[in-house]
Amino acid sequence: MTRCLRAPVCSAILILALLLCPRPLHARRLSLSDAIRMAMKRNPELALEEAKVEEAEATRKSTRGLYGPRLMMEGNLLVWDSPLAFELNLPDASQTDLNAALGQLNLTPQETGTLMKYSDLLGLFPKLMPLFFDFDLGNIRDQVTAQLSFTLAQPLTPLLQIHNGYRATSNVVQAVRLEHKGKAQEVAHKVSKTYFQLMQARQLAEVAQTGVDQVEAHLKQARHFYVAGLIGKQEVLKAQLELARAKERVIKARTGVSLASSALALLLGLDLDQEFTLTEQVVDPPKSFPRRLRQCLEQALRQRTEIKAMQRRQQAAEHGRKSAMWDMLPQISAVATYQHTQGQGTFSPENSFFAGGVLKWDLWDWGNKYYAARAALHRRRQAELGQRLLREGVQLQTKQAFLELRQSEEALTVGRVAITEAEENFRIEKRRFEANANTSTDVLDAQLALTRAKLSYTTALYGYYIARASLLHAMGQIEI
Repeated sequence: MTRCLRAPVCSAILILALLLCPRPLHARRLSLSDAIRMAMKRNPELALEEAKVEEAEATRKSTRGLYGPRLMMEGNLLVWDSPLAFELNLPDASQTDLNAALGQLNLTPQETGTLMKYSDLLGLFPKLMPLFFDFDLGNIRDQVTAQLSFTLAQPLTPLLQIHNGYRATSNVVQAVRLEHKGKAQEVAHKVSKTYFQLMQARQLAEVAQTGVDQVEAHLKQARHFYVAGLIGKQEVLKAQLELARAKERVIKARTGVSLASSALALLLGLDLDQEFTLTEQVVDPPKSFPRRLRQCLEQALRQRTEIKAMQRRQQAAEHGRKSAMWDMLPQISAVATYQHTQGQGTFSPENSFFAGGVLKWDLWDWGNKYYAARAALHRRRQAELGQRLLREGVQLQTKQAFLELRQSEEALTVGRVAITEAEENFRIEKRRFEANANTSTDVLDAQLALTRAKLSYTTALYGYYIARASLLHAMGQIEI
């Protein structure tokens, strides 16, 4: 009964462990062109550049909106402590006070008589008004008042400043788009370089493993010779020591493979543990590069997106300078306003409209706008200097990549010869050892020389393809 219960429990534990443990990722078949296309879709650096493009485009559209008239609405609703009533209260004055006041005015008798008549009539006005007029003057202001106004404003002289600002943002948009394209080319170059580095690391690991196999075969033979009494024990110990060193080289090579694989996965937006089956073919001799240094330099200056982007930013800085200059002039705008009020009394119109012009000019601002224009001038100067430095940097980068490619070609030629000689030397020393005509050290030295020759050849072969990709990138060109 106990055994019957243990079996289902063990099965459940095993299934749970399989579900919780991460499953190994299947190796993805990948060509270089597939890797570049995948990076264009999933690389996080490109997603960041796309966000910058969207930001610049939104800024340009925002600046474009300043050309047309602006419609503004303003309203308020106010509750006062009390309404303000319309009252006409004239003070009661005695005849003596009135005569004294008139005496101070130095009026003629006729003027004094006329004023006396009108003063009497003014005193009777509040009492006589309801008898002759059938209306109520109401309040000067109600307790609750409301106001709503619509204003249409069209800038006139600021249009020159707005136009230069719009041209500046338009050039920034073009610069950001070119920078996005340049980042895409940079990512493609990184993918190409990392792809070949992974192929190189795997080939170096295979070479290192071949060296281990050769040393193990020699060690096996050395042990047989030692048992037969043909060589001393020190010869076996030397072979064992060299085997440990060869295995150490394999460990380092496999670590390089793992790092290169993770770097490629990161560029493609995949899991770092993703494994790849690389399908690209590397041939020897590789396809030659037909262009000369001068042609490469000319193409780099003509096609590099960084140079084009810097030219756009230089133009943007120039329009920014002009915009800052126009900002120091008077600002004239045309305005039209419709206003609706409630609770402002009998004498305030309920609806009103007016149109006209507005002049605004900061006559003194402690040099605020002047120095803003100076700052814009220096930004343009910085853009000009940056353009020159960038062109020089591109030329140096292109020349360096060109020389590295030529160096890889020469190293590859030397590597081919070195492998041929090292293989022949290893074959001879191995045969001599079999004939007991040399020592184990001679065989191990020949084997180590062969391993080093193969490592140098592999480094030179893949280094050529990496250098070629770097040169094409320096020239503003990506070859898939």
